[in-house]
Amino acid sequence: MRGPLAWFLDDAAKMTRPWARGAKIWSRLQSRASGQSGAEAGQSMGSHPPIPVIVPASATDIDLSGYGWFNSDQVDLAQSGLDAVRQYLESHPSEQRQQLRTSNLKAIQATRSQKMDTLRRRSARTGSVLETVSEEVCGYATQSTKVAGEDRLPVAFERVSSNVYDVELEAWFDAHPGQLFLDLGAGLRREYRHNVVNTEIALLPTTDVLCFGNDLPFDDDTFEGAVSLAVLEHVPNPFDVAAELVRVIKPGGRIIVDWPFLQPVHGYPHHYFNATEEGARSAFESLQRVQDVRSYVPPWLHPIFALHWMVGEWYSRLPQEQQSSFANLTMSELLSAPPQVQLYEAWSAQLPENLRSAISAGTRLEIIKQK
Repeated sequence: MRGPLAWFLDDAAKMTRPWARGAKIWSRLQSRASGQSGAEAGQSMGSHPPIPVIVPASATDIDLSGYGWFNSDQVDLAQSGLDAVRQYLESHPSEQRQQLRTSNLKAIQATRSQKMDTLRRRSARTGSVLETVSEEVCGYATQSTKVAGEDRLPVAFERVSSNVYDVELEAWFDAHPGQLFLDLGAGLRREYRHNVVNTEIALLPTTDVLCFGNDLPFDDDTFEGAVSLAVLEHVPNPFDVAAELVRVIKPGGRIIVDWPFLQPVHGYPHHYFNATEEGARSAFESLQRVQDVRSYVPPWLHPIFALHWMVGEWYSRLPQEQQSSFANLTMSELLSAPPQVQLYEAWSAQLPENLRSAISAGTRLEIIKQK
């Protein structure tokens, strides 16, 4: 009989790609909740529907250059041609591979130009401190902006968050097409919106402004609202970033922040501070211009996601000979012995050192003061 942990581990290959897994899980939750796709929801915006950026790849829909760009583990396969990719997709449907929709890059660029014009009219500082930065993506010339003279930008990346908005955020943005919102640390957005300014430290097809969150290149009271989703754990100064978020939204404006607590280390490119609910609240409650802070646990931050991610990381990093014994543990077996004893079980003792740090119960520091 298979132990309960085995049910978490049937799709172990995907567990090494937590950003992709989270996006897919939340996409399914979102579809169940709304009964419609993001593109369908965007039709309510009239002349400004969201532009698809990352879309499913299938045997009948392959954007060859966009497939290779998004799937860094399959660049060689994409270079082999359509037939090779089609055969792979047909034989591995459970992977639910995605791709960049390169035919929409021109539309994204045109929308960005209009959006940035609107932003510069609202914020004089934006026009004075930003400069244009160009990059070629899959044969298309794209332009973004960055803080002039900031040599640390853009930051090179190997992995990047690529997620969807939840239905409440989509409804908020789409219900106010004439307003302007900030997405701080947007990552690679799967849809591109005309009224959401995407800031990042990496130059991606959906990046509008390259900047650091502790010094945003916008005037006070520029945006009607702002979001920062799974970002503050990745910055070395989250309290400063919180203050900047409050500074750049208009009086009465709303900020939505998702701040992880029990999650493994997942640096994009760094990972500094997870937060308890009390700690996350304190970053904003201490600011003078904040009227109220409400906190709760949304479905995609339910403890089951923390458990799934932790167990999946543990399993995927074990030596192969220990994976089976770990996967077949029952919850009763796991809880019946104290951790001081289980520490010496092979599936615990042979956990690689780098993973121990990534999912540890804590860190001990030893600090020496200068003489």
